[in-house]
Amino acid sequence: RVSSHFFFAINIASFTAVAEFKAEIDRQIRMTRQATPRAGFTRVTLPGEIESELTQERLANGIPLHNEPLRTLEQLADELGVEIPWDRQ
Repeated sequence: RVSSHFFFAINIASFTAVAEFKAEIDRQIRMTRQATPRAGFTRVTLPGEIESELTQERLANGIPLHNEPLRTLEQLADELGVEIPWDRQ
């Protein structure tokens, strides 16, 4: 399997005033958020926005686990004699 990456950095100040650039980006963000979502969607999101929201939700509430992996972990904990950090169901 082959993987490659390319990264580059641009000094915005070489092309325009940084304050003007930031103002334009803010305008683009506002325009994007005000756009009408396509059928079946409730809102238009920015790149990375959904992932950021999911990260915050999981930091606050933990990562949800399905019952089968939980039961497997509980069985393994029983076999090893270790406590589990959640309430059994």
